[in-house]
Amino acid sequence: MAAVLLNREADTYNCLGLAVLIMLIINPDFLFEAGFQLSFAAVISMVCFYADIKRQLFGRVMIWIQDNYNYEDESGFKCKCFNIWLIILKYLLTLFCVSLAAWLGTMPVVWYYFNIISPVALVVNILAVPLLFLSVSSGLCLCLTALFWPKLAIGLWSGVCWLWLKMLVMVNALFSRIEFGYFYLSRPKIGR
Repeated sequence: MAAVLLNREADTYNCLGLAVLIMLIINPDFLFEAGFQLSFAAVISMVCFYADIKRQLFGRVMIWIQDNYNYEDESGFKCKCFNIWLIILKYLLTLFCVSLAAWLGTMPVVWYYFNIISPVALVVNILAVPLLFLSVSSGLCLCLTALFWPKLAIGLWSGVCWLWLKMLVMVNALFSRIEFGYFYLSRPKIGR
């Protein structure tokens, strides 16, 4: 925010470093907690890998679509429904790219602490991230509405928030039953 106020461009890595520094000043033991490591591993890997993954994947998919699908009729008119599907495909590919970038960064940490690798997380996140966004957004609306109309907040927004969270739990439960969706490994040896 200071960069915006000073009319300068923000440096993502410096911002992340500052966030780490502040959190470790508050509590140095955070450094050894899985949640702290997972959070920063996910953010750093998204910052580092997302753009390259998206460029590679989008380029290949768009070339494949152009080579395999003729979405114009004889008069050269582009089909509007094809454009809609293209927008949906781009959105899903973007979610997948973000999920892949985060998974690449968190996979070693998850393996070390929990002895598990979960490739199905790449697909689950395509559904889970929007549901989580909707649940957090409705929770924020609940809090803001409760300041002025508590009954409306409880009556409306708590139900909406509950619905999104219930759907999130159902998605996770469904994908956790997939055979070979995750597998256990022995703990990686670090150091000696």
